[in-house]
Amino acid sequence: MKDISEIFNEAISKSFQYNSKNVSNELENIPNIWCRLEDDSQMNWYLISETDGKSVKSYLGYLSKKYPVALLYIKCPQKVKELLKDNKILVDEYNDRYSCDENILKKYVDNVVMIDDRFLYDDKIPFDVDKFLIIDEGIQYINPYNFSIESIK
Repeated sequence: MKDISEIFNEAISKSFQYNSKNVSNELENIPNIWCRLEDDSQMNWYLISETDGKSVKSYLGYLSKKYPVALLYIKCPQKVKELLKDNKILVDEYNDRYSCDENILKKYVDNVVMIDDRFLYDDKIPFDVDKFLIIDEGIQYINPYNFSIESIK
């Protein structure tokens, strides 16, 4: 699990000149690259992918819609990485699981409840009955100390 608090916070501080639509359009000028918001997501992150012109062939990473940060797979082509860096996008390696300071992560997601549920699995953390009752109701939430890009995109 990778803590992305620092890079996410830095991206927030650099967002005043960021236009994700322009960056997305530039990425799509690279042959066989798509950079699009996914309809089945919260529309917070663009999926950067390799395409054959009709469909996605492979995922290359994600570009934040709100802040100048991208999480890229190792196989992402150098030309994509260079274009992002030329546009002052902070680039980090994609990971399956992340942790992030809750106050920072809240800026990347809309209308999502944050619950630190580590008390369910760690005997060293006191059991929180109030949080447990909320979780038990089946509410959708994100644990800021253990989440995937899928849960925030």
